[in-house]
Amino acid sequence: MELSEPLIVEAIYMYERENAELHHTDRFELVHEEEPTPVLRRGQEFSLAIRFNREYVEETDIVRLLFSFGANASVFKGTRGIEQVKPKQHGPLDLEAWGVRMVGNTDTDLMVEARSPVDSPVGIWQLNVETTTLGSRQPPNTFHYEKDIYLLFNPWVKVQGTRAERLTLYRAVRSIPSAKRAYAGGEQVVEDVDFKLVDLDRVDIGDPFTILIDIDNKSEEKRTVKVVLSAGSVYYNGVKAHQIKRAEGEFVLEPSEKRSLQLRCTVEEYLDKLVEYANMKLYAIATVQETNQTWADEDDFQVIKPTIKVEVKNKKFHCPIIYSMK
Repeated sequence: MELSEPLIVEAIYMYERENAELHHTDRFELVHEEEPTPVLRRGQEFSLAIRFNREYVEETDIVRLLFSFGANASVFKGTRGIEQVKPKQHGPLDLEAWGVRMVGNTDTDLMVEARSPVDSPVGIWQLNVETTTLGSRQPPNTFHYEKDIYLLFNPWVKVQGTRAERLTLYRAVRSIPSAKRAYAGGEQVVEDVDFKLVDLDRVDIGDPFTILIDIDNKSEEKRTVKVVLSAGSVYYNGVKAHQIKRAEGEFVLEPSEKRSLQLRCTVEEYLDKLVEYANMKLYAIATVQETNQTWADEDDFQVIKPTIKVEVKNKKFHCPIIYSMK
């Protein structure tokens, strides 16, 4: 095999348990299963190793890590990170952008440290690794890491002005089509359809609830919209417990048309999937075919359990004893 051929990724090791101890996530069952799942906190460095089919050659090999969140992930929206592994980067990684660096390599293994932005969306992320060689005109090899990567809130890291930095980046490249395609994943950043996920504050246990989205086509042209709605139960720390209901559909909005979409969940669908504290999370994702516009939103609410009072008559002292449970 010639060294000029791009590297082929054979495996990715996420050091789930070791990273969990550093990220204060070692109490999650996901990291202790036979096939552990990475559970990390945003804005904090984590370690991983990549095994290739041959030795990494620093002078000619190019390795990129692509992190993505949700459908049509975009750097501008903070749902996509594309970083090349750099062999001679020193000092702390940037808190306001995805950062990766090589910390060592032995034979066919490349050891890497990475860090997500401090205000990354909390939820499930995906990882792909691209490999190519210097000067190559061929499409890169792409390896998809099959496991989900859970990214949680991080109370140990403060969130600072990342949104302003992304706005500056967008303004800098918006006039350059090739740069805009590279950073936005092909997205043209035309947003002429308004979406609004109606918040749910609380739901009494036993009652149904409805996910409601208001959509307004402000364009003078028809717009083809694809929407995905889902509801699930979550633990107190935001980690997903069970998916309760999911629906998706595609439809055409006439010019200036307004429409509301609903997804109704009954008690039979959610009752046996509730976990401690009965917290729920709603997700909504929409894309507009003609403009590549992407929108996503989420809402948290709690299913409220009733207050139970048990009254016991004390015959000897003729006074009631009342126990109250919520």
